[in-house]
Amino acid sequence: MLVPNTAEVFGLRDARGYDFNAVRRYEELIDGQAGNFFFYYGGSRLAEPFQLLSVKYLLTFRWPAPDSSLFDLVYSNNITATILPSIATRPSVNGLWPCLTTGLILIRLPCWATSARHIRSGAVLLLEAEPKPGITPFGVQTQTARTNASLRIVSDEADEICIKAFLPRPGFLLLLDTYFPGWLATVNGQKTSILRADYNFRAVQLPAGNSTVRFVYQPWSFRLGIVLCAISLSVLAAAWFWPRKGRPSESSPQRAKP
Repeated sequence: MLVPNTAEVFGLRDARGYDFNAVRRYEELIDGQAGNFFFYYGGSRLAEPFQLLSVKYLLTFRWPAPDSSLFDLVYSNNITATILPSIATRPSVNGLWPCLTTGLILIRLPCWATSARHIRSGAVLLLEAEPKPGITPFGVQTQTARTNASLRIVSDEADEICIKAFLPRPGFLLLLDTYFPGWLATVNGQKTSILRADYNFRAVQLPAGNSTVRFVYQPWSFRLGIVLCAISLSVLAAAWFWPRKGRPSESSPQRAKP
């Protein structure tokens, strides 16, 4: 019921993102289609992969809400507030990774969304590219390995996220934030690749033991701007201090005209 950006005034996170900045894949996960600029204004139903967006509350003007069987009513007056009991954890640990094409991932996502086991434990990760070798899948075979894993978000800013993780065995960290160009990741200070996972999200490979994971937003335009700024300052400095040839200084005597 709130238009995008309104939630920022109240310090809330809005799954629909920012106005005028809709990401096609995210839009498809929200309402099952893309191309409608005003897709956030309403709909008769929610797409099944919606449950993978780590959404906890849904605000509407009416009850029942779309797909009300998924939600529990917590407030109803001028607006209706509902809660989704089984929500996907924003950071989670994964160990089994079928690598599929984009189309197959979109087809299989509803199956994962309707599986309570996947939502609560994040046992299976759908990737679009093969990860680096060195990780033995533990997936559903060793539930204890995932149970003993721990994750903690240390800092969460608009352009940087820091997560402390412990994995008893090598695996993946899935962050339910949009995969988008310009995001970089490091694990224990070393650069690592961000894999597109579950159609629209970010995943990184982690070794066994304790890890510090940082996601930093530094698009190429930002780095290019820094370079151009440095070049401009260098040119201005050179022009300021470069001796002005052919121009006598004010303190030098003037030659008398013949």
